[in-house]
Amino acid sequence: MWKRQTQNAERVLLVLPDARKERRKRERRIGMSSRAGLSELISPSTSQNTDSQLGSGENKHYLRISFETFPSLNMIPLSSPSRVFPVCQLLAIKMHNEFRKEVSPKENTTSNIHMKGPYNWLNFTDDPDDLFLENQAFMNDISNLLKSPTPARNIALDKHLVKDLTRVVYGSNLIESAGSNIDVTSKYCSKVFQGEPITVEITEVGVREVVQHARALSFIIDEMVIHEKSLTEDIILEAHKILTYKVDAAGGDKYTEYGGVYRTVHVGAGLTPFTAPENIPAEIRAMITEYKRDVDAANLAGHLDSYMLATKYCHKFVNIHPFIDGNGRTCRLILNAILLAYAGVVVPLGETESDRQIYLSVACRALEAQQNWDCEDMEENEYQHAPWSELAYLVLMEANTSLENTKAALT
Repeated sequence: MWKRQTQNAERVLLVLPDARKERRKRERRIGMSSRAGLSELISPSTSQNTDSQLGSGENKHYLRISFETFPSLNMIPLSSPSRVFPVCQLLAIKMHNEFRKEVSPKENTTSNIHMKGPYNWLNFTDDPDDLFLENQAFMNDISNLLKSPTPARNIALDKHLVKDLTRVVYGSNLIESAGSNIDVTSKYCSKVFQGEPITVEITEVGVREVVQHARALSFIIDEMVIHEKSLTEDIILEAHKILTYKVDAAGGDKYTEYGGVYRTVHVGAGLTPFTAPENIPAEIRAMITEYKRDVDAANLAGHLDSYMLATKYCHKFVNIHPFIDGNGRTCRLILNAILLAYAGVVVPLGETESDRQIYLSVACRALEAQQNWDCEDMEENEYQHAPWSELAYLVLMEANTSLENTKAALT
């Protein structure tokens, strides 16, 4: 619901010719994309062993941001493969500007968040209608608080965003038995989300999983929230490539072989097969087309159920299961990017073993429900829960907790 830019002309890269050549060489060497964006600008550093190397003097490179949203941020120095940039500071500015308006974020996409059911709450207790009313009350309270900014409140919001995004990374990793403990996760996520360089070489797999997850989350927020792009195949591939950088798959596949690359083997969950390898590109593109169609429909209607939208495409993506590894974490990157773009909230999932089991149970039931779901039979679907509707309920419930924490941090 944050206003979508109609052009990308505001982004101007200032890169010296020699630096551009060096950047391309290094990109080929490390398997990074050559597309330049806010979260990617390779500096001509000769160091290959540290995780961050900022240029200095004439060798420092900048990305100019001329969005009206960021009048005080004229130029931001960026580093090499670490993709260092202050995502939380940019996001805090974004939230201040958007929530202080009289309408919801992304005003040209939806004028308000509107419940679109039915939500499946057979395994829960609270009525989704009540949760939605609570959700809107929290949103209004946060909006009112941000209309009266103070230095202390600005600092509180920035710290709260770092904490919330860290919880997203920690919980998503825990669901997959990846990453590290909360202390290590907090240490490295804080650096990534605040744009601080990581100057030590990372050798532990768990720590690397934390750092790359945080960088992938920063990237997708940069693309879909700060730069207000729609979800695209390129964004998905790049996010997965960042997520898996220097992290080999459990089956032995090297990160250079599977990161951002669709799988070529058949996989499944139990007796349920996921999309056949030869059909993956077509199904991903069909998913993207449907996503854009849903957003266009919201444009016409003037409202959108952000929780149904986000969980629908989280569910669709993970049931395509396009990669050898990292599908679960990528689907939750997509989930939170859509939520942040259209509801101004992120939802940490799986932070405790109990939360992890609840999430996995919901995901398992969604997979079973998908087997009986005919996406072409609109008349029949009108009278039954969508396969992702229970996940939507869980996310709505957790969003209220997240919003309540945001309100407390600003009070």
